[in-house]
Amino acid sequence: MVDHITLTCPSCGGNLQITNDVERFACGYCGKEHVVKRGGGIVTLAPVVEGIKRVQDGVDKTASELAISRLGKEIKQLKNKIADEKSKFNSANFFKSSGGVAVLIFMIIGGMGDAGAGFWVAVIAFILMNIGYGVVESNHDKDNCEPLRLEINKRRKEIEKHKKLISS
Repeated sequence: MVDHITLTCPSCGGNLQITNDVERFACGYCGKEHVVKRGGGIVTLAPVVEGIKRVQDGVDKTASELAISRLGKEIKQLKNKIADEKSKFNSANFFKSSGGVAVLIFMIIGGMGDAGAGFWVAVIAFILMNIGYGVVESNHDKDNCEPLRLEINKRRKEIEKHKKLISS
């Protein structure tokens, strides 16, 4: 009886001598791993794909970890852009509101001699001015910051997908 059989590596074509007790081995020429299949008097080799699947899973998880890090940095940058937008808008409105306060002071001073009517006009003007600035600010926030917030939410959803891949 023969102690071994000779087969050809399906990956590189190298000659392989396989003993009867071998079930799994790596080619001595190319290093590819194979499983020996015996049945019905026939011996064949099948490449091992389990290892490749494990390697692919590891690569996918590493890529997801890197993506989470990158997406976190992008979210931080988008939040900084929102803060910059709000800062620019608030700085511009400070001068507008300062002018409104100056007008208000003049109205109060001018109305003191008229039984307080100027005072009430000034209070109402001040309230209306603040309501107006609130409307302008909320419209500015929606117009300029909403696309940035949508991008942040999109990246957060991507992070969740990557976290699920890592935990699986």
